[in-house]
Amino acid sequence: MAAQGDHFLNATLPVKRKFIKKVAGECGLRVTSENRNDPTSFHGQGRAIDVAGPASGMSKFFKAFVPLAKNRKGVRELFYDPEGGWDNFVNVGPIGGHGDHVHIAFDPPP
Repeated sequence: MAAQGDHFLNATLPVKRKFIKKVAGECGLRVTSENRNDPTSFHGQGRAIDVAGPASGMSKFFKAFVPLAKNRKGVRELFYDPEGGWDNFVNVGPIGGHGDHVHIAFDPPP
């Protein structure tokens, strides 16, 4: 289900968005937030997606992307409070405000 590390890392932003949405759908989740009018946030830069649905699906989605966050393979932020959080490739634990959705932010290709 999760992307191969270097394939995701080197993918264009549209390809990353499409893949994230595909994995979300496979987990029974829906996109709840994508682009926002805030150029200082990853959402405003078109580089973040929030997904929500059943807790089991959100857990599965989060776990699918942890290796990419942990190994610096293009996932910049990954937050889901029941499972924890990754920020700038560091495991930061739960950060609050992400109990009902998973937030994922991703980098453009290197």
